[in-house]
Amino acid sequence: MNVTGKAKRFQKLFKEWFFKESIFYRIYWTTAICISIWAMMWISKLTLNRYFSDSISIGFETTYLQWNNTFPSVTFCLLKNRSTTIIQEYVKGQNIPYKVSESNFVRTLQDYIFSNPNNVYFKTSSCNGLNSTCGVDILQTRKKLFATSCEEFMFNVSYLNIPYKNCAEIFKFHEMEMGYCFVANNLIDAASYEELPLKYGAHDTDYSLKLYLKVGFIWKYEMYVNSPENLPHFDSVTYDVLSDPTVYLFNVEEYHNDIAVRHEPVTSRLCKFPEEKDEGSPWHYSFIQIYTVRMKEYQEDPPEMLLDLWDRIAIGYQNNPDLRLT
Repeated sequence: MNVTGKAKRFQKLFKEWFFKESIFYRIYWTTAICISIWAMMWISKLTLNRYFSDSISIGFETTYLQWNNTFPSVTFCLLKNRSTTIIQEYVKGQNIPYKVSESNFVRTLQDYIFSNPNNVYFKTSSCNGLNSTCGVDILQTRKKLFATSCEEFMFNVSYLNIPYKNCAEIFKFHEMEMGYCFVANNLIDAASYEELPLKYGAHDTDYSLKLYLKVGFIWKYEMYVNSPENLPHFDSVTYDVLSDPTVYLFNVEEYHNDIAVRHEPVTSRLCKFPEEKDEGSPWHYSFIQIYTVRMKEYQEDPPEMLLDLWDRIAIGYQNNPDLRLT
């Protein structure tokens, strides 16, 4: 039997079955079949429209050519550890005339060299008879005791599963607000987003930055993850660096401003593009830039509330020289 004969036989059987059923049964199935056919046609139309519009424009005209595909900035800063052996050896070679026990002086010196806005604890009684920095040059002491290259403690660095022979290709050393830090993929080391080292493409599947850190030094590590235009500061979110293998997963969102906004005055739009800089500043516009400007304004013309707070701190310090600021 040919195809035409089979079709006629199916049509005949369908009519016999369809018309012997009740009127409500026929209405139900007629409606169901019509809705199914309409839905299939609508889905096919949407699929074709999407194929001939979004796919072509995204792939060749807009998104993939203009999207930065930039990995966030990653920073490791050195933080005070329990070990003081190297500091003890350093103190013995400096002939510092301290008047307290060696262990007390070493601990105080450790507080000084690792001080940052989130770690301020100076036991001034250990420095009686010495200068304001406890008898040492803090900056020179840091240079002698701390790492100034990531190669001293970082190894097996890879990105997109591609190994780097030298971590310094990615991580740059900076002495920052939070101390000695090693910064990767930040605009502090690049003139634009295009020059940042950590990028990924549409065909990459593993966007991981992998590395190993050595332990056992007088320092431990604190990790910061932020946008490439920002820098670690005292109020940044930090992540612990543990001795066990650790995986951190982040969801990165990128926001695009309308390019027409750029032609408006900054005072009108109340925002800046990341690559724009404040007049006279070498740094890109970011939260830390705003904070620095505000702090400078407060120092030059502090509000009465801040002056009152400083007076209270000064009075408390006079009453308790071993005051701890937290």
